[in-house]
Amino acid sequence: MRWKSLAAGTVSAALIALWVGVPRPLAQTSTWDKYGPSARYQAATIYDSGSDTLIIFGGQHTDTSLNYNDLWWANNVTKTACLPPCALQWTRPTGNVSNIPTARFGHTAIYDPVNLRMMVFAGAQGVQTPAPCLNDVHVLQYPSGVGGALAWFKLSPAGGPPAARFSHTAVYDATDNEMIVFSGNNCGTTYYNDVWVLKNANGLGGSPVWKPLSPSGPAPGVRAFSSAVYDPTNDRMIVFGGWNGAAYGDLWVLAHAGGVSGSPAWTQLTPGQPTPAARFGHTAVYDAANNRMIVYGGSATRQSNLSDTWVLSNANGLGGAAFWTLTVPGGNAQQRSGHSAVYDPASNKMIVFGGKIPKSVSGNATDDHVWVMNDANGL
Repeated sequence: MRWKSLAAGTVSAALIALWVGVPRPLAQTSTWDKYGPSARYQAATIYDSGSDTLIIFGGQHTDTSLNYNDLWWANNVTKTACLPPCALQWTRPTGNVSNIPTARFGHTAIYDPVNLRMMVFAGAQGVQTPAPCLNDVHVLQYPSGVGGALAWFKLSPAGGPPAARFSHTAVYDATDNEMIVFSGNNCGTTYYNDVWVLKNANGLGGSPVWKPLSPSGPAPGVRAFSSAVYDPTNDRMIVFGGWNGAAYGDLWVLAHAGGVSGSPAWTQLTPGQPTPAARFGHTAVYDAANNRMIVYGGSATRQSNLSDTWVLSNANGLGGAAFWTLTVPGGNAQQRSGHSAVYDPASNKMIVFGGKIPKSVSGNATDDHVWVMNDANGL
């Protein structure tokens, strides 16, 4: 398993570390602020495998508390759409694009790769403090620039809506065209553990409608800054960690997550040792073919960032007992939280962007790098 930092304008990506047998710490070697987006954390990202493009929207700069509503493309992140050597290429789309959502951070984005639509939900607009929070839904047609001209439009769903929030989670059920939202914070002192489903989430197939779910079973505690991934085959959402005054290290599965395949029900998974430290502001991606969830980074306290990578096998709670494996102990250069991560199953790569990092690493408190982990699922 190995990490790469991709640098725009270089002939090839810098190889940061290669693990053979025992993983080794990493060292950051390249920066390219002038070529790409400003450093930021709590941005929303999606990945379009057809064009090998990472799409980034919004986020906040840590030092200045400036919020963004810009859109960026990072091409050649896995290098499957070009012949090596091919450099990372940053592009900020230009042109007459209207109805752009307001600047925000702590929002979520999901992607419909069939209809080429990115759906953005909620987030925080504050500068020095998170408030005010949002609960709006926006759709971006052709987010990678392939298939047609970029077009933003705002949805006006019936039902609900969920309370305004940020630092929640959202996953996409492509079969039923549903966005499933869990948890978050109201930009104040209130944390949530509710589950909402937005039907016709991409704006196609009928009018969008919000519906609250009432899953059976003991539920996870209220929280924000957790992670959630979705198993489309078994309609299961897997939740790990989060924050509510202290970090969580618990693991939950919501069966029949969209409420279509059956009655939703929460189950807590309790894998044996070793287990990851409790954390928040981390990321998780899911390898559906091998039922593995990959968790990276985050914070254990407000003053510390983590740099380890863990893989949860039998992540959906089916087919055997779930168990954790530490695949990358990490290193100082990889400490980060509030970053974003996506997974490309074809190349088995996890693609990470931005986040909060210790100033001792690069002199800045926010990162602007794209990092790629090869062999991300540990197989």
